[in-house]
Amino acid sequence: MASGDARWQPLTDLFSRIRAAWPAGTWTWDERFECALSTVSKTHDPVARAAAATAMPTVWTAPTLTKAPDAVRELVRGTGGLRGDQKMFTADLGVLHAGAFAYCLWWPWGNGANASARISAAGTDSDDDVEALLRSTFKIG
Repeated sequence: MASGDARWQPLTDLFSRIRAAWPAGTWTWDERFECALSTVSKTHDPVARAAAATAMPTVWTAPTLTKAPDAVRELVRGTGGLRGDQKMFTADLGVLHAGAFAYCLWWPWGNGANASARISAAGTDSDDDVEALLRSTFKIG
């Protein structure tokens, strides 16, 4: 990704808003799903969910997923589906590339003590650029 490439600015801004509002925890790279990953405690859960929801205002749950665009349903299927209290937050990135969207997979743990947030974008024309942007914004080595 060329430094300062203006076409990536909407995604840069979105990821930066989440990072700035994130309550705690470090970010790592999830190799399995190729996303930025953070685990938050139950104490920080409301603030973290609000950060995701502010940047990605559309929320999908298992019951509402039937109304989601095909690309969203396909991504959810590819990550194992949504069960229980799991959610997927999304934001349209059509300005970046037709059909592109940013997402956060919100997966509360079974014991209720923590939740995992996995953040990335789909439908862009370059997964490598998205990964570089995620790693840079979320300070992942």
